Amino acid sequence: MSNTYIKFNTEEQKTPGNIGRRIVAAVADSVIPVSNPDFEHKIQYVVTWLVEFENDSYFPEREIGVDRSGVTVMIMPWRKNYGYWTDNDLTVQDFKSHFETAAVTKLEFENRWNSFEKE
Repeated sequence: MSNTYIKFNTEEQKTPGNIGRRIVAAVADSVIPVSNPDFEHKIQYVVTWLVEFENDSYFPEREIGVDRSGVTVMIMPWRKNYGYWTDNDLTVQDFKSHFETAAVTKLEFENRWNSFEKE
């Protein structure tokens, strides 16, 4: 059985937050290992996510982040990056109930994934 592929849009976080939160986050980031060291600074630019779900468990297997210009800015898990969505216990149904999702073909997902890996 083939996997399930969806995409959904998220809004960019433009709110700067309070100074206390930013200081705590900066200290934590310097002490706690980052789970996505290559992409942590790029997650804020992702407006569209493509996610592959394993049909046996319906948990995220791989994810692709796309920016406002339609450029793939990250794929995860990849190298030492665990992933943003793949590092959670959310099922495909959780995504469908919290986001407006659309189906994506395996070919579209694989093309984006492979193009990023080649760069």
